[in-house]
Amino acid sequence: MTGKLAESSHLITGGSAVYWDLAGTPLFALAAAGVVGVAIAGTLPLAGRRVDPELIRRD
Repeated sequence: MTGKLAESSHLITGGSAVYWDLAGTPLFALAAAGVVGVAIAGTLPLAGRRVDPELIRRD
């Protein structure tokens, strides 16, 4: 969804010519920041965890 949003706001395809639309740059930057924010939020539960070697040896 973010890729489609970025494509529609940043690239204009008119027939065979593709050119950059700088007016869509803020929306593109916001979408990129949102993706980075979701990636950071997804890694937070793993930040303080330690692997217990004893649990690995059981398997």
